Amino acid sequence: MENNTFGTNALLSAGFHSGDILTPAQAARVLSVRISTLANWRCAKRYDLHYLKVGSRIYYPADALIAFLDRQTR
Repeated sequence: MENNTFGTNALLSAGFHSGDILTPAQAARVLSVRISTLANWRCAKRYDLHYLKVGSRIYYPADALIAFLDRQTR
């Protein structure tokens, strides 16, 4: 039996899976924040939320979102 963490459950409930690469809009939906909030977090380096930058495009690995949510869970 697989032990799903909070981050994994949040990702699955949004329709994504571990290993997926998400756009900022998709990541914002998983995290329940606005796209502009993600942009602010990237710019200010406020949180340790890993992302990929390909040219001018930003992507979020699903595993990074899982890890981020799990670190935020208290």
